[in-house]
Amino acid sequence: MANCVFWRCSNTDFPGTIQDTFININQSVNVASAQLNTYTWPANKPANAVLVKIDLSQIPADAHIQSATLVLYQTDAGGDETYDVSVHKLIDSSPDFSHANGYTYNGIEDWAANELCYNNIPLAQSNISPAQDVISLDKNLGYKAWNVTGMVQDWVNDPASNNGLLLNSDAIASADSYRFFASTESSDPELRPMLEVVYTKSEPQTIAFSNRPNADYPGTVQDTFININQEVNVTSGQLNTYTWPQNTPANASCSNSTYRVSPAAQRSKVQR
Repeated sequence: MANCVFWRCSNTDFPGTIQDTFININQSVNVASAQLNTYTWPANKPANAVLVKIDLSQIPADAHIQSATLVLYQTDAGGDETYDVSVHKLIDSSPDFSHANGYTYNGIEDWAANELCYNNIPLAQSNISPAQDVISLDKNLGYKAWNVTGMVQDWVNDPASNNGLLLNSDAIASADSYRFFASTESSDPELRPMLEVVYTKSEPQTIAFSNRPNADYPGTVQDTFININQEVNVTSGQLNTYTWPQNTPANASCSNSTYRVSPAAQRSKVQR
């Protein structure tokens, strides 16, 4: 079993593999910001959304994802005592993080139109899958985690579909309610976003079951042959097949193997 950590930090399994930013209901580009914002304004309307993309190319193409957890560090909170932040796959458009804003995903081409935010600013609200996890956040600062196992498996199966993910602001919240998180630009590496992936990988293997001493599993085979009589031949040094009379079987060989094989598992991490 492999346990991989992806993040933007030099002492992790796969450093520099995460991009992030947040978009607002304006044309600001926030890729250099040290924080990632979720914000509701006016009431019941998302005003910010967090975008994250992870390079998963180090995970084997035939990996079976056991768990994938996105971890962010909450640095500030305000407004409602609890605040729901949902995680979604980005679909249809692959954002350019250096130019993405509330209107466009690459500085030129618009996010899909919708009426979910103030003044019908799209904010990628129609470029996302249904929520794959929703966490109700209190105002306590610290690490917060979302289950993204399904989307990571999808991206390993089809890397071209990896447009990244979106963490959405609470759409049923008071105006000016928010939760902020540390970004990959945080001055403290330990607070930066992290994705932890646990996977197993099946590898073809050839194993030998035999009573030969150099076999992988010696002593696992029983054999004998039977005749058209009542003789027991389990101690014989040979196994016979024989026809007598013509066109009629007179001997038959029998064997049985007992074994247990546990597939090798790996564990790997991908961090911020």
